[in-house]
Amino acid sequence: MRVFLIAAASCAIAAPAAAQSRSQLDMVQSLNQPIVQEGVAAMVGAVADIVLDTRIAPLTRHIDGMPPTDTLRDLQRRTNPHFEAELRDRTRRAVATAGIVAGDAVAMTSELKRGADRLQALLGPLAAAIKAQVADDDY
Repeated sequence: MRVFLIAAASCAIAAPAAAQSRSQLDMVQSLNQPIVQEGVAAMVGAVADIVLDTRIAPLTRHIDGMPPTDTLRDLQRRTNPHFEAELRDRTRRAVATAGIVAGDAVAMTSELKRGADRLQALLGPLAAAIKAQVADDDY
């Protein structure tokens, strides 16, 4: 029964999703373009730059040998000198993965619609019979 309810809910979602398929396809195509992936990685890098440029002077006095002018970037570089390049690469790969997942989700839309149509064909006569029975009972 749980599987049936999940399938029915998924099929109910499929109809509006099918109407959005063109915009979904556009989004998927965008996420799969290397230039978009690089653009997102650059944006995340810019946000990271702002955070990493935060001076941590109030905390440095508690750590021996840490200059009072250090930033979060300085602290992270000591741990991993290549962290900025790795952040950019991981971000680009995450956007590429999002494109793949989004593409798979769009591909499922048509399958969910097909299932919804089959359920409608199967349950339509039953719903009509119940509706007719309720109408007969009212008189």
